[in-house]
Amino acid sequence: GPMALLELLPLPSRSKTSWIYEPLARDIPMLESRARYEATMRPRRIQQLRSLIAQHTPQVLVCYGMSERPAWEAIIHGILEEHRIGKHGCLIQQTGTTTSAIVPHPGMARSNDFWTALGATLRTMAHRTSGSLRDGL
Repeated sequence: GPMALLELLPLPSRSKTSWIYEPLARDIPMLESRARYEATMRPRRIQQLRSLIAQHTPQVLVCYGMSERPAWEAIIHGILEEHRIGKHGCLIQQTGTTTSAIVPHPGMARSNDFWTALGATLRTMAHRTSGSLRDGL
């Protein structure tokens, strides 16, 4: 379909300090600790996501979590401009026909107003890039 929801690191976790997968490390050694899992998976996922984006050339790409900025920048490749939407800072870039944004994780920006304003901002930028949105926002 026209949309995908992808995680940088696919195993769910309540927080960055929580790690429930250690009991599985006997069979999957990288699950011994969060640090080992991230060190193993992060480079692979960055490359996988970069390939998917290059293959599918999305019109809009939204990356959740400002703490993951270095990984998102490695995936997006390019200079992102700082934007303020309400009280939250975001980074946005237009490259070719793709408008990319790094935004606070949904748990950090709970206001519907923020998401509505972000959608309007990305829609406007995407319209400027392509003339119209293929699949809507």
